[in-house]
Amino acid sequence: MTRLVLGESERFPEIATAFYIRAIQKTSKTMQDWLQTRIASQEIEVQDVHAATGMLRGMMVMEPQRAVMLGQVEDIADGEIVARAQACAQLFLEGTRAR
Repeated sequence: MTRLVLGESERFPEIATAFYIRAIQKTSKTMQDWLQTRIASQEIEVQDVHAATGMLRGMMVMEPQRAVMLGQVEDIADGEIVARAQACAQLFLEGTRAR
């Protein structure tokens, strides 16, 4: 999907805008809410939730996305995506644990 949006965004900028609003911003909001819940319960300490969300998103998405975009893999199974998200969330939580 990202490859398609990137490939067509110059000719159809509204596609990139729609993708950003409906996918990126929506996912970021969900992730920020998740982080805010952990901050409120004093599980973690994060100074900048927006920046932390971007870092967590990068951990979760960049490597698998790059592999697909460069043709190294055809597709990533849903189970692999869930397992990576869980592993990244755990790693992130341990690294931000309140002291």
